[in-house]
Amino acid sequence: MGHINTFYNLLGVLLVLVLTGIALPSIAVAQQYMVDWGEPVKEGDYLLYTRFSEGSEIKEVKLTGTIHANLKAVTHVLETVPEYMEWVYNCQESRLVSMDGPEAFTYYIRIDFPFPLSDRDVVLAAHHGYYMDGSWHGSTHVVHPASVPVYDGVVRVKMYHVTWDLTPVDNDEVAFVYTVVMDPGGYIPQWITNLFLSEAPVRTIKDLEKHSQKVQKRGQ
Repeated sequence: MGHINTFYNLLGVLLVLVLTGIALPSIAVAQQYMVDWGEPVKEGDYLLYTRFSEGSEIKEVKLTGTIHANLKAVTHVLETVPEYMEWVYNCQESRLVSMDGPEAFTYYIRIDFPFPLSDRDVVLAAHHGYYMDGSWHGSTHVVHPASVPVYDGVVRVKMYHVTWDLTPVDNDEVAFVYTVVMDPGGYIPQWITNLFLSEAPVRTIKDLEKHSQKVQKRGQ
């Protein structure tokens, strides 16, 4: 029974990795090697797309749909690093490293992994801003600032890229396009990662929506 519980704990941890950048074994992400997105799979109210990078067996993910909250609340959640621990599954630590401009910041996040796997952590540079039409775009990639040391017993993630495109539909609804691809370092069984790629982005968006609705009610 202990082995079964450990297995399901591992699968649960994988659900957080898409958002935090700690989810896929090694993959080349140069844009010229990307193939077209396949036919989408309907996951509740969302459409899930996947594709392989050339020479890789691991998928990149795109999820599209709507979030039932206003744009101000959703962007507040995405831009407020200390609140990640309130809604990102198994987030052990999240802290702001530096503000790099009015629309850019660097942050650190650590995810608790079940035994016998090592915890993962990552330092990310986030850039975001509004377009002329009122939509919002955000992107995140790995950086290696000297101010954040590598900790013993924790695997530092070396590659991660995610994009968000948010467009207000009305005062309480936002259309989104979310893409992600990353390398967690170390070893995570490939078949487990691929199996849960369809579930992790959906859970990510649902949790983001719930927290955004709470923020909207608080008037932030």
